[in-house]
Order: sequence, then C-alpha cells, then structure tokens
Amino acid sequence: MTEAVETDAGPARITWHRAKQPRLVLAVSHGAGGGIEARDLKALAAALPAHGVSVALVEQPWRVAGRKLAPAPKTLDTGWRGVWPALAAPGQ
Repeated sequence: MTEAVETDAGPARITWHRAKQPRLVLAVSHGAGGGIEARDLKALAAALPAHGVSVALVEQPWRVAGRKLAPAPKTLDTGWRGVWPALAAPGQ
C-alpha cells in the first residue's frame, strides 16, 4: 500500500510492507542517488514483515517532485518531521 503524506517540504510517499501482527515499524529511505527500489531496501521490505516488523519505504519530497539532487540537510529534516505522524499512527 502506498500513502501520500503532506510535509512542509512538499508531498512525500510511504510504501508500506505491513506485518500481520506488527511489533514495530522500521522507516527507511533512499540515498541521494537512488530510490526505494534499491536492492537493500527491497530485501528489508520482503524479509522483515514475517518477523513482526512493518517496513515503511519513504520517498522524500524532493524525490517525489522529480528532482535528482537532494536539498540541504535542513530541508531533509523538514521532510522527515512531516512523515513521522503517519509512521506513528495508531495501528502501525
């Protein structure tokens, strides 16, 4: 399931890989040159839900907007702050 999330840095996107009986959520994101289709992120999303860990693959606002270069760290922090409420929502 994919969820759009509004942040002060623009819209972000979370692709959920939910555990049937979640104990925790692991939020991971891409690096500056890649996306959530990276092999390591896909491996986490495939393996961890069977162990009670829901995986949230987070696409940063700058990436959702189609930009190839990451903004300054201050802007990255703003994007993450906007995503946290969705990651901590009841039922996650």
